[in-house]
Amino acid sequence: MIRSDYQSYLGKLKKYFRDFGVDYSVFSEEELGAKFYLYSDWMIELECEKFGSGVTVVIRHPEIGRKDGYAIWILMKAFESLKGKSYGDPSVENQIRFLVEEKELIFQYPSFYEAEYTRINDVH
Repeated sequence: MIRSDYQSYLGKLKKYFRDFGVDYSVFSEEELGAKFYLYSDWMIELECEKFGSGVTVVIRHPEIGRKDGYAIWILMKAFESLKGKSYGDPSVENQIRFLVEEKELIFQYPSFYEAEYTRINDVH
């Protein structure tokens, strides 16, 4: 079970999945995070800080892309750079909205954003 101080983030994530029509199934829930299955073997993870109050939402695929996954807030910056479009601040809601809006490129064409993601990730 996720730690009590992170319950609200988990609740928001599930709410936004429902609100935006994201088909998901819960894979696991632990003290510092939760994992969900999404589109064709992709996973989304809510990663919580052990000491602090921050969270990161990450997507992963067992055979595609980076082993450590893609932090959605960095993906948002990469897409802003590549598409010249703003996706707003990296709130949990905006991250899920971004995933829904750009799901085809994100889940089917990681080569579209890999280089820009790497460039931004290396800076941060």
